[in-house]
This record gives sequence, C-alpha cells and structure tokens, in this order.
Amino acid sequence: MPIKDSQKRAENRRKNYLKNREREIAKMMQWRRDNPEKNARVRRNVHLRSTYGITTAVYEQMLAQQSGRCAICHREPDGEPLHVDHRHSDGIVRGLLCGRCNRAIGLLAGDVESVKQALTYLGG
Repeated sequence: MPIKDSQKRAENRRKNYLKNREREIAKMMQWRRDNPEKNARVRRNVHLRSTYGITTAVYEQMLAQQSGRCAICHREPDGEPLHVDHRHSDGIVRGLLCGRCNRAIGLLAGDVESVKQALTYLGG
C-alpha cells in the first residue's frame, strides 16, 4: 500500500538510502552515465535556481529577448553559454553576458563610478 503522507514517504526514502547507501550511489552514478544530456540539463537547472533564483525556462526566455547575444557587446557567444549577470548586493538578475563582458563588469566590481572613470580614461 502506497504511503500518502509525503513527509513519511521522504523519511522512508532516506532510511532506505542510508541502509543501502553504496547501492543507491552506484545506481545514481549509472543513471548519470546512461543519461548525460538529461543529467546536464538537471544540473544546469539546479545551478540556475540555487545561484540566481531563475529556471532554465527563464534563462531561455532572456536569451530569446537578447536574440541570443550578449547584453553589452551584442556578440553571439563563442561556444560557451552566456553568463547570468546579477547585482551581488541583492541578487537581481540584469541580463546575460558573454564571458569577456562578464569578466569586465566583475573586475570593475559593477561600480558605475569605476565604469565612468574607465570611459574617461579611454576617451569616451
């Protein structure tokens, strides 16, 4: 008979896992080897949710809004996916950037005054 209480079900799964830990880990590793594409999608979604609070669907929507290009330089990515740019102070996602622009923003610490000084220095 199935257990209806989700908390009880989770508790039973945890007990089973702990009792058969090695077997469960081996099953998980085998699934990852057998399903590399799905595993990559799952890992990407977990990363986006835990780090930026967005889903893969939101990332794809942002990518479409930016026509698949960097929000700053408007270049298409060169083999690697665009990076999620966010304010470190509050986690607000601003857009998707190529690696080059993401590093530039990071090195300037996202400080508007530093960007203005860099523009002045460059003659802009």
